[in-house]
Amino acid sequence: SRLAVDNATGDISFYEDTGSTAKFFWDASTERLGIGTTSPAKKLHISSGVNDTPTTFRIENTDSTIETNQEVNTIEFYSNDSSGSGTGVSGKIAQYAFNPGNQYGLLFSTYNVTESGLQERMRIDATGKVGIGTDSPAKRLQIESGSTDNDGLFLSHSDGTIYAKLAVKNPGVDNNTLLGAVSNNDLEIVTGDTEKMRVQSNGNV
Repeated sequence: SRLAVDNATGDISFYEDTGSTAKFFWDASTERLGIGTTSPAKKLHISSGVNDTPTTFRIENTDSTIETNQEVNTIEFYSNDSSGSGTGVSGKIAQYAFNPGNQYGLLFSTYNVTESGLQERMRIDATGKVGIGTDSPAKRLQIESGSTDNDGLFLSHSDGTIYAKLAVKNPGVDNNTLLGAVSNNDLEIVTGDTEKMRVQSNGNV
């Protein structure tokens, strides 16, 4: 038999071609589904063990006329919290067609109640360029500043203290490059892993 139902527990097992090993298992007591395992640890648990072969979860779009910039496959994160703005999709990862059939990238979106719905925060295009705050990165990593120089690249310690920043000063007006140490620390200029110049927090060089 390829199908077994435990009338006492409600568990359901679907067996492979030999009928000896359950490969698709419903655990009624925990309401979990196992593929390749009879002891699913999460709502959906996929288990496989073939040497040099990854366990793969595939999402397929059978549309044969994908359009430019179309979202091809997506993973949505849905919240049922009724507080605030209510329930809905609060996060998403999407595959998009940069050049259908040839080039595809990934979009990462999050939700903030003060903004209108999901907002794209980061994308990785088909060539590996990463854009944060921009949907058309021109370099390997491109961070697009907002209206203040508090939008940029900041480096911090594990305790959360920010020590260094790289940003555009007064974007759209001055557009000067801002490179510096934060929290009253010195700025060291290093080449060959050796300090060559130091700008102290008091301005002395």
